[in-house]
Amino acid sequence: MFCCGCFKKETSSVNIQQGEQQVRNQTHTMSKVSEAGSIIRNDPEAIYQQGLEYKSKGNDLAAFDCFFKAAMAAHNQAKFELGMCYHEGRGNEQDTDLARVFLTQAAEAGISEAKKKLTFLTSSKGSFIVPASDNMKSLIVPLPIEK
Repeated sequence: MFCCGCFKKETSSVNIQQGEQQVRNQTHTMSKVSEAGSIIRNDPEAIYQQGLEYKSKGNDLAAFDCFFKAAMAAHNQAKFELGMCYHEGRGNEQDTDLARVFLTQAAEAGISEAKKKLTFLTSSKGSFIVPASDNMKSLIVPLPIEK
């Protein structure tokens, strides 16, 4: 028992300070999340980098989504990653036609990994035998990024 209640006042003052600090921390975190979301929505490179992070963690579905969005915004390395996702069936059903389209677009943009992969896949060792046709290339059109 405390005679004057001073312990109670000290405790409630500490609790209020801790609560205020928690609110500040949460507000800061929410601000960073919001800021990151804004950057990612408007920046194909940030979207691509997020996709690489998801890929490294084994989250194929989220990685595919990021690579798709960045590829639609004309990010060439994302086109390679998306082509590989389609080729291997990571994050989406396997689709060799779309894999070929995105790998071809990436190769034409100078992505050496895509050129190597296409060379292998169009050889007798790979799963692609016929190179992508011009008709297939026209199926994929870059879309503008939301601002």
